[in-house]
Amino acid sequence: MTGPPSARPAGGPTGVATSLAALAVEVGTPQHDQATAPATAPQSEPRHLRLVPPARDRRLAQLTRVLSLLTLAGFLGVLFGLAAFHASLAEGQYELDDLQSELTDLESQRAELQLEVQQLEAPERIASMAAAHGLGSPELTVDLYTSVEQVAEVLGRSSAPSAPSVAAAAAAAPTPARAAQPAP
Repeated sequence: MTGPPSARPAGGPTGVATSLAALAVEVGTPQHDQATAPATAPQSEPRHLRLVPPARDRRLAQLTRVLSLLTLAGFLGVLFGLAAFHASLAEGQYELDDLQSELTDLESQRAELQLEVQQLEAPERIASMAAAHGLGSPELTVDLYTSVEQVAEVLGRSSAPSAPSVAAAAAAAPTPARAAQPAP
């Protein structure tokens, strides 16, 4: 409340209403006048009326809902399909990684085995193993494809051997056909 204290109305029930009206005028709140107030219809029993859209609008709204649901279902289906595809790609990548690591391990194992084979096939190693087992170079070598005279000369005989001894020597010596057959 603004203004001098003498302008203030006195207390009391009528004074309060007057002071509120004065306060409203001071603050600037609009006052409703009975003449400017809209006319209200008398309250009778409530009416339950509503505006019904035309049939065309209802069908269009229903079609819109159905299409929206179908679009949503299609979108969710595509998302599910992409998730399944991604899962299968990830699984395939894990399998590929496992196979690549297995291939790397097998290649290194192959290289180690190949080195071992080369070491085992070395002529120096074979000669040392043969010597360790009591094998040596032969003192006497015989060419099996020679004549009877050459065999007699190697055996130290001056004359040609008799026919039965040559036949026995030939039977005891391995031939290419016998050498190909496995020993019993």
